[in-house]
Amino acid sequence: MVDAVFRNHGLGAVLDSLALSASQSKVASLLAGQNALVYGVPGSGKSTALKALVINRLRTDLKPEQVLVLCANRESATKLRD
Repeated sequence: MVDAVFRNHGLGAVLDSLALSASQSKVASLLAGQNALVYGVPGSGKSTALKALVINRLRTDLKPEQVLVLCANRESATKLRD
């Protein structure tokens, strides 16, 4: 079992600081049980959309211990975690 540390940096402030495009906002507003395939070139904002989705869900109905995000590499994981 892996122990994870959840860093609460004021989720509302973090979410408000993200400048989301229309398509990123659609991803961020997905509800429980909804699925989406998000694809794009590097730097297109996929990770930002994912971060906004997780923050939004944590603010509403999800607990930190219910979140699992898999990344392609350690650098991506660090960016999302911080």
